[in-house]
Amino acid sequence: MDTVFEYDPATNDWTNCGGGCALLPVAIQTAATGAVEGKLLLAGGGNPQSQKRAFAFDPVSNQWTE
Repeated sequence: MDTVFEYDPATNDWTNCGGGCALLPVAIQTAATGAVEGKLLLAGGGNPQSQKRAFAFDPVSNQWTE
C-alpha cells in the first residue's frame, strides 16, 4: 500500500496526502533526510535495491528526482 504523509510545521501536524503527493520512485525502508533551499533531500535505504541512492523532492513541482 502506498501512503504519503505530509508535515505542516505551522500546525505541527501530519496529514495523509490522499494521493495528492508524489511517491518516491522506489521503496525506501530507512533513510536520512534533510532540507536545503526549499527541497527535501533523502539518502540511503535499508535494503540492497535502495542503498546508495539519493533523491530530492521539490514541493513546488511535486516531483522527486534522483
